[in-house]
Amino acid sequence: MPGEPDVAGAPSRETDAAGAPSGPADLAAGLARGLLAAAEAFDYRLPELHAGDSRELLGRPVPYPAACRPQAWSAAAAVAILHAATGLYPDVPEGKAVLRPLPSAPLGALSVRGLRVAGSSVDVTVDASGTAHVTGLPEGITLVTE
Repeated sequence: MPGEPDVAGAPSRETDAAGAPSGPADLAAGLARGLLAAAEAFDYRLPELHAGDSRELLGRPVPYPAACRPQAWSAAAAVAILHAATGLYPDVPEGKAVLRPLPSAPLGALSVRGLRVAGSSVDVTVDASGTAHVTGLPEGITLVTE
């Protein structure tokens, strides 16, 4: 129901008349785009903290003077973004890999090569429409699409 808290405790949002984000995937995509834009502004060396001022005001994120840069957990955000965008969730003990990319490829087409799953090199490609393709899954791992 609109306005009820979601799993994270934040109110859920519907698409409004202006086409604002609706649902967790749209919100995650907006966050990912913002993180990628900030990463570019910091030469892809994300600090642990930067100012959250409006882009209209300054045009770029402002570094916090005492923040470490790069910061390991901030830099690891890129891995989490790629994971969500490709949507590959391997479960080797269960013998499956679930494929659930972000709908409609909000970050554009992408290709990730050389992921390691049960010792095998796996490639994931997501086209501009959000359709994902996986190659190289090891024998005994079944691909499940959602």
